[in-house]
Amino acid sequence: MAVLLNANDLFIPEFSETATVNNVSAEVIASELSADIQLAAAGANLNIDASIDVRVSVAAAEGQIVSFRGNSYRIAKIDTDSANITKRLYLEAQFGGG
Repeated sequence: MAVLLNANDLFIPEFSETATVNNVSAEVIASELSADIQLAAAGANLNIDASIDVRVSVAAAEGQIVSFRGNSYRIAKIDTDSANITKRLYLEAQFGGG
């Protein structure tokens, strides 16, 4: 079976940025927060301020600290995509609003 997509197809320099996940530098892609994600977060009593996509190989766990675009966040939730290529980290501002 042919591989249709891999992480290198997504993490290209024109669209990727760098963040620090648990004191380790990682290539990331900023992702949009949709209205349904914000609504689901409200139902789960989460205050999601940002989300980023990282390679599935990046070690990340809920509660760890992420530094991104000059702000510090805690990982509130992690979802792995169905192809097991990326993880989306949902971030809460560590010190109030993001």
